[in-house]
Amino acid sequence: MLRLIDFCLGGKKEKIYQDPEFIGRNEKGNKIKKFLEEEEVYVELVLIKDLDNENAEKIIIRRNFLIRTKKIQEINGESINDGNFSKKLAELTLGFKLKKPSFRNIICRNVRYSSEALNHTVKPLHFSTSNAEYEAIYLYWLGISISSNSNKIELTKKLSNENTYYQQIESSQGDNFNTVVQKINAYDRQIKQLNQQKERFNLNENYTQDLDRLNQTKQAINGLKTQIVSLAMKKNLILESQVELDKATPNIENNKVELIYSEVKKLLPDLQKRFEDILSFHNSMINEKKKFIGQELPQLDTDLEECEKQKNKLLEEEKVLSEKLQKTGALEELEKLIEQLTKQHEGKGRLEKVKELLISSENKINEFNGELNEINEQLRSQESEIVRKISLFNEHFSQKSISLYGESFLLSHKFSEAKGQMSLKLEISGLEENPGTGGKKGEIIAFDLAYIEFAEQLNIPHLNFILHDQIENIHDNQISTILLDLVRNINCQYIVPVLRDKLPREIDIDTYSILSLSQNDKLFKIP
Repeated sequence: MLRLIDFCLGGKKEKIYQDPEFIGRNEKGNKIKKFLEEEEVYVELVLIKDLDNENAEKIIIRRNFLIRTKKIQEINGESINDGNFSKKLAELTLGFKLKKPSFRNIICRNVRYSSEALNHTVKPLHFSTSNAEYEAIYLYWLGISISSNSNKIELTKKLSNENTYYQQIESSQGDNFNTVVQKINAYDRQIKQLNQQKERFNLNENYTQDLDRLNQTKQAINGLKTQIVSLAMKKNLILESQVELDKATPNIENNKVELIYSEVKKLLPDLQKRFEDILSFHNSMINEKKKFIGQELPQLDTDLEECEKQKNKLLEEEKVLSEKLQKTGALEELEKLIEQLTKQHEGKGRLEKVKELLISSENKINEFNGELNEINEQLRSQESEIVRKISLFNEHFSQKSISLYGESFLLSHKFSEAKGQMSLKLEISGLEENPGTGGKKGEIIAFDLAYIEFAEQLNIPHLNFILHDQIENIHDNQISTILLDLVRNINCQYIVPVLRDKLPREIDIDTYSILSLSQNDKLFKIP
């Protein structure tokens, strides 16, 4: 049920029938997929501004599991394509049109059923999520607006790619920038000496002109060759990344991930999610990344083709000039001198192109770093506001955690440096030096409920419902406190799937129950 609600909020349909619990018995997932498609099942979710007011504003979301002309994806009766669906939801529910953070990222704490969301309070997204992406989420959660921060995620990606490209250029030469400059200077000295020797020969004017044309042609050919190498290097970098992603999909360093999973399992023996859960979700993220990094390939292929055409044309011109000069009967000594000059010009031309590429790449790196530094300075200038907002949040968070476990949990921040880039991080700790064993699940519930109170206090646009899985992992006393005390006093709809016999006796199940299922009465009525 949580997955169906999440699907209406922009989640992927595959999560409905490709759940890791079906791995090893895929016929169940296939059966559900077939049922959803053949029966043309659609899911409708109604979001209402005020549950106590029948005339309150409503948002009606409707989606099905079909494609092309049979696909249903509507908001308030209007068909919305995939690219604009989450943006439209953000506009209607939160009232903003920012590119970053995305609607899905903002509501990650509202919908918790994945292993990451169930085990990480402030980092509920996939483990590949970048620090820049989390920073954008945290600033939104705290109601702090930094106009240029939405560009930070893209700038961070561009900087990482450009640094990799710069290192690839240096690696292909086996020299750093300063060494390249010194080698160019050495070529200049040798070319100067050879030109002085050449001037001693008394040749006719046409020969000199043809010789100069030949040298210019060779330099142009060399420049094109270097450009082709540079373009091919960029293309190979993208292709290698795609190959690595292909390798990552089936393998993803299974031993490492399985080791992490085993450690978590020891700490959380009641953890119901399997290792394949992580593996399946990771693979879907890999495929999205593969599409993103391959966007430049068509343009690179076009540029390579054009450079090859120009090079072939110049090679033909070089051949004609060389044959013409050979027929002039130049002295053997002069020919050797010319050959040496040609080699020196070719060597210098190749390094000049490398130098040009390195300078261009370094300028981009400096530009990206400059823009990121400006954003980070704006972020640091907001630190007092960050502290103030977190202090307000902790009033609610501490109260909820004390109600649940008798101990105060607190949120704090820090500015962390990683790979030369600063980012805002949030952390949770206990007030006592050695806090008790309050469960992670209780911490998450206290955090999410506290956030709704905090957001209401500061008028931060948010969703007033929480979807939590695995509430049965909490002790009966805490479940009673959550349902009978905490949720009752918050403007919040708290939605949980739970086995009836896992709830405390004092909970009047009929009062809270919206949907009841059993082995004989399943959600999709599939045997």
